[in-house]
Amino acid sequence: MDRGVRPGLAGLTVCPGGDPHPRRPCCGRGPGRGAAASGPDRAPRLGARLLRAAVAYSQIYINPATEAVYPVCETDHLGRSLTGAHNYSITFAPDDLPPAEHFWSLTMYHRRGLLCDNVIGRHAITDRTPGLEVNDDGTLALLLQHARPSSAANWLPCPPGEFRVMLRLYGPRDLSWSPPAIVRVG
Repeated sequence: MDRGVRPGLAGLTVCPGGDPHPRRPCCGRGPGRGAAASGPDRAPRLGARLLRAAVAYSQIYINPATEAVYPVCETDHLGRSLTGAHNYSITFAPDDLPPAEHFWSLTMYHRRGLLCDNVIGRHAITDRTPGLEVNDDGTLALLLQHARPSSAANWLPCPPGEFRVMLRLYGPRDLSWSPPAIVRVG
């Protein structure tokens, strides 16, 4: 059994020609970057069984893209790894909030996939987070950084090292929608 299990697990964590985990494409606009690209049914080239096995290995449960999508981002708009050494913003236009019928959330994870401990105990910002501040122009800017900003209402604390964020949309209304890019600021 050991001769079959080890190679099988290796096949779930390393995939020639790409990562089987639903991580990329991530945030940012462009061809092939729709939110549906993150569902377990997104990569026929990997084979549905391999992809389902990889998702089951790395996630507790994942829905088909018709029920929920999970774009994950590990890089900023220039392709640099996200790290707590820098401050970032993801800004949603007034008419371009995540199109979710039920709810959406942006969750912070260590690069290894665990939730990040932080001083305010916030692991996610959702469409139901109390006190979110909308800018005068109607945009919603979420701040991803290690140090507390002057206003913590829209702050999603990140760890000092590398991290990733997952945007979950439950009941996606538009599978071609893509999250805006995460931009390094300051």
